[in-house]
Amino acid sequence: MLLEESRLLNGLYASLDATEIPMRSMFDNIAYKNFKHNDWSAMMRNKFCIRFEDNEMFNDLIKMLNAEKQKIGKEFFKFRRSDLFVVLKSLPGRMPRKMDNFVFLLNRATVKNLYILDLEPAPISDLFDRVNCAEYHKNN
Repeated sequence: MLLEESRLLNGLYASLDATEIPMRSMFDNIAYKNFKHNDWSAMMRNKFCIRFEDNEMFNDLIKMLNAEKQKIGKEFFKFRRSDLFVVLKSLPGRMPRKMDNFVFLLNRATVKNLYILDLEPAPISDLFDRVNCAEYHKNN
């Protein structure tokens, strides 16, 4: 009875499956170009394919990433999207999808820069203190 629709749906799944890897590769290439040009907000959007509530990050974070590109920015770029979702899932509460919060989370999971730690708002800091974000980072 729904044989035709079932075949059509299977064809759509196969098509999506075939395009997933090239799309991921395209976004990774765009994110790498953003990284090279110090466009940190665009790198975060393209690397992690997340729709953030805001489009820009806090100016002090941008300055820190520009100053420490080879240490902090590179570690953020190397962080895998799948690891990010594992960390997010492990959080005991909901985190607003603000780009700054993701920078704070990546900092906790990678370099643990003290200046960035000091910029964390108290509610976000309390949320992250309940989880060891670094244990989910597989690129160490």
